Amino acid sequence: MSSVRRRTAWLAYCLCFALATASLASTSDPDPGSVTVVLSGYTAEISGPEIRKQRGQITHWHSTECTAEWSLTVNQSCEATVAVDTAVIEDFAGSRFEVLIGDQRIVGTMKPTGGWEDYRRSSLGELHLPAGTHRVRLRPIDLPNGVMGNVRTVRVQGVHLSRGAALNQADPGGPIRVIVTSRHGGDRLAPQGSLRLENSSPADAVAVAVDATRSFQQIEGFGGAFTESAATVWRALSPQRQQELIKAYFDPDAGHGYTLCRTHINSCDFSSGNYAYSEVDGDFDLEHFSIDHDRENLIPLIHAAQRTAGEGRIKLLASPWSPPAWMKTNGKMTEGGKLKPECRDVWARYYCRYIEEYKKAGINIWGLTVQNEPAATQRWESCRYTAEEERDFVRDHLGPALLSGGHSGVKLLVWDHNRDLLYERASCVFDDPEASRYVWGAGFHWYVSDEYHHVEMVSKLYPDKKLLFTEGCLEGAHNIGQWSTGETYARAIINDLNHGAVGWIDWNLLLNTEGGPNHVGNYCAAPVIADTDEDRLIYGNSYHYIGHFSRFIKPGAYRVFCKNTGTDVLSTAFRNPDGSVVVILLNERDYPVQCALRLAGKRARLLLEERSIATLVADAALLP
Repeated sequence: MSSVRRRTAWLAYCLCFALATASLASTSDPDPGSVTVVLSGYTAEISGPEIRKQRGQITHWHSTECTAEWSLTVNQSCEATVAVDTAVIEDFAGSRFEVLIGDQRIVGTMKPTGGWEDYRRSSLGELHLPAGTHRVRLRPIDLPNGVMGNVRTVRVQGVHLSRGAALNQADPGGPIRVIVTSRHGGDRLAPQGSLRLENSSPADAVAVAVDATRSFQQIEGFGGAFTESAATVWRALSPQRQQELIKAYFDPDAGHGYTLCRTHINSCDFSSGNYAYSEVDGDFDLEHFSIDHDRENLIPLIHAAQRTAGEGRIKLLASPWSPPAWMKTNGKMTEGGKLKPECRDVWARYYCRYIEEYKKAGINIWGLTVQNEPAATQRWESCRYTAEEERDFVRDHLGPALLSGGHSGVKLLVWDHNRDLLYERASCVFDDPEASRYVWGAGFHWYVSDEYHHVEMVSKLYPDKKLLFTEGCLEGAHNIGQWSTGETYARAIINDLNHGAVGWIDWNLLLNTEGGPNHVGNYCAAPVIADTDEDRLIYGNSYHYIGHFSRFIKPGAYRVFCKNTGTDVLSTAFRNPDGSVVVILLNERDYPVQCALRLAGKRARLLLEERSIATLVADAALLP
C-alpha cells in the first residue's frame, strides 16, 4: 500500500457508516429515500421565440414569451425542493424568472456567476406537491438587460417523485443494449432497453466514434484481491451471506464475473499479523515451509470463488510484501529493510515452493510480482529494492529458479508500485536482455498520482511487455455514501485501459465496517462492506461502477478505437471474442450530456444522465 496514509478517527467511521448504510443500495442524496428529478434542455419542450438547446443547456432567452416545459410525476403527495443551475455574466444579471409546477409558483432572480459557462446552483424553495402528473414550466418574468442567461437544469427533489418518461428513445429488441448506473436516477447496473438507430446525429451532441476494425491490446480480465482480512470477514458471515458475496463477484452470469485476482505471499497489512511460510532462522533448505496458516481462511475463500467462477477461470496473481524476517537486513518483516545478499537464492526458491504448495491445495498460480511496492518503507510488511537490485534479482536468481523449477509458464511482473515511476523502474529491467527474457510485464498502482502517460510510454516503447493494474483503493475509512468513489474507479479504469493496461485488479474484495481488519490500523475502503453484527453486505457504488467493465468486457477482448469530442465524457470500447462491441461512457458532470454514437456506419443517440456511467453492448450482427 502507499506510504501516504490517512487514518480517520473511529467516531468519524461510525458517523459515516450510520449515514451511508441506511439502505443496501447506497445513495449520496441527503435523504436515502429521496429522488432528484433533473429537467434539462434536452428534455424540454420549448414554446415561444426560438431558444437554443445545446449540451444540456437552454440559452438565448431574449423574450418573456419563451417557456421551457417538462412533465413530473408525483406518486404520493410530498414536500419537494426546487433548485436551478444558471450561468450569466454580471452585465446581464438581474432578470427574474418563475418555475411553475402545476398551479404552484416559485420565483427566482438570475444572479451573476462570473461567466456564461460558469454555472451555479440556486435553491428556490419548497413546494407541497399533490399526487399526479404535473406540468413543470420555466419562463422569464422580465428581462431588464435584454437576456435572461443560461439555464442548465431545473432540479426537483422529494421522496415520492418519479423519473417520468425514459430519457432515451428506445428501440425494443434493438441491436445496442444500454446498462446504466446513475446517482440521482437510482439505477444500479440497470438495463435501459436498446437504442434506436438513426441516420443523423444532433450537431451539438458529443460525438463518440468507434472503429471496431482498429484494435490494440488484448484484455486479460478484471478482479479484486483475496486477502486474509477479506477472508476473515467472509468467514464471519452466515453461509447465505458468504454465498451472496461469492455470487456477486464471481458468478459469470449473475455477478461481476471476476477472472483476474491477486493474493499475498506471506502476510501483508491486511492480515491478522506478521507470518511467513518458513519462520525458522537459517532454513535455507525450506524444510519448515508450510502454507497451513492460509488454510484457515484464505484458501477456503479462493476455493469458493473457483467453484462459482468455473473450472480454471480465475487467474491468480501472487505478490510478496516481505520475505521472512530472517532473510532481511533489518531482521523483521515490517519497516522496509532489504533482502540479504546471501538469501537471494533461497528467496527465489521460496516463490517456487509457494507455487507448488498452492497447486497441491488445488490453486494454480497464474502470475507473480517480484515485490509489492519495492520503493516504500512501511509500518507494515515491506522490503525495498532499487531498480537495479530488482533487475539483478530477476536475472540472476528468480528467473532461473522459475525456469529450472518447471514454472516458466508463470507470468512474472516487476515494479508493482505507483504509476509515477512506472517507466523509470520498468525500463531498467526491460532494457536488460537477460533479465527481460524472464519478465512478462509490469504491475502498477494508483496511489500518489494519476500520471496515465507513464502507462502509455511503457506500452509504446515495449510493445512485447504487458501492463497490469494490480492494486487500488481509497484509503481511510470506508466511504459507501460518497458517489465520487465509483467515479474515481471508473475514471482510472478507463484511462488505464486507454493507455495500454491489459487488466485491472481492485484491492480487498471485502472489509468490515471499520475498513479492516488490519494489524497496523491501516484502514481502507472496499466495494463491499460486511456488517457482521447484522449479517448483511453493503454494496458501495464502486461495486456497481466496476461491474460496468467486468460484466461486459470478456477475457480475450481487444480494445478498439474509441474517441469522443469535447471533455464532458470519458469513453472506451472493446470487441469481445463473440464479436460484440462494448462501449463505456462516463459522465462526471452535474448535468446530462447528449451523446451521438457512431459505429459501423450506424448512429444512435444517447442522453447520458448527470453523474452516471453507461455501458452500451452492440450485437456482433451490427458489425462488419
